[in-house]
Amino acid sequence: MRRFIDAHHLLPEGAAGVALGGLILRADKYKGKNVVVIICGVNISPETLKEVI
Repeated sequence: MRRFIDAHHLLPEGAAGVALGGLILRADKYKGKNVVVIICGVNISPETLKEVI
């Protein structure tokens, strides 16, 4: 989530962060392919956001 916030200045929700993290973890598997990750947003508690940041 933090990487996404830093790069795009948008706030994703936690589940979107998990999907993005999975893609980043397996980036070599998807190299050269078209991949879509749905990033939905802002359904995050202030406490969780504080931990992420």
